[in-house]
Amino acid sequence: MPVCSECGSLFFVGGVKAGSRKFCSERCAEKGKALLVADAIDPADIQRIATSFFDRACPICGKENGGVDIQRDHRLISAIVVQTFQNRRLICCRSCALKAQFGTLGLTSVLGWWSIRGIFMTPIWLGWNAIEIGKTLRRKPSRELSELLARETAESLLANAKITESQ
Repeated sequence: MPVCSECGSLFFVGGVKAGSRKFCSERCAEKGKALLVADAIDPADIQRIATSFFDRACPICGKENGGVDIQRDHRLISAIVVQTFQNRRLICCRSCALKAQFGTLGLTSVLGWWSIRGIFMTPIWLGWNAIEIGKTLRRKPSRELSELLARETAESLLANAKITESQ
């Protein structure tokens, strides 16, 4: 079952193939042009850009302690018949990420249990957060950060090409 390279949707029939990528529709294929350009960028260049980004000052606290990467946390709050889920993606240093992740872990461990579904889901979400805390301690840029920076670089190249064409 193919997954759209742009939106992440599963699709069964049809779709558009471009290079090594598959898209669920023409609209996603158009939006995903930057992915095709990103695939052509030298992986060593992307790794250099990602390492430079990883070693910069944190956009949240401003400290230059390194480790700036994409960090995640997952919050679950339940109250009898209502549940809220929140999956956050943060770009910050290890220290800021750990503060956010431990805060979310504490909030979920206290407020996640208060429904029938919460009784079953809270242990899963706590485990999910523990895994994310472990990922925060990595010493090199994540694959997700490298892919994000590759896409941004490709979008910048495409924008520069459009400017050059219009002159």
